Amino acid sequence: MYVQDKKGKSILWVDKSRKDDVGLDEFEGEDPMKINNADSFFDSHEKHNFKVDADFILKNKEKTDEKIGGHDKVLEKSMKVLEGYTEQIALHLVVEKEQLITQKKMQEVLEKMNEKL
Repeated sequence: MYVQDKKGKSILWVDKSRKDDVGLDEFEGEDPMKINNADSFFDSHEKHNFKVDADFILKNKEKTDEKIGGHDKVLEKSMKVLEGYTEQIALHLVVEKEQLITQKKMQEVLEKMNEKL
């Protein structure tokens, strides 16, 4: 069996004259490092009973994207609430400043009244 690239060049083949560590025909190819990566690729899939495929990944990515989108909406609402608090605090500070001015004026009036007594 040969696997060829788009130009028809063989890049992977089965060498029936050699066996791997479990007695299967051995893969051969033009780049030994890529062939060694194939072993880890299949080992990883075997570890997960071949359940992790493109459909699995895309389905879970969609779920993750939905959850992130939901969190984004919550954060947007929270920011609006916090902006409202900011406006309320700013208004409260204006009122406090006015009260302080009024209190100082009242104190001045009381001091003048006290002097006349």
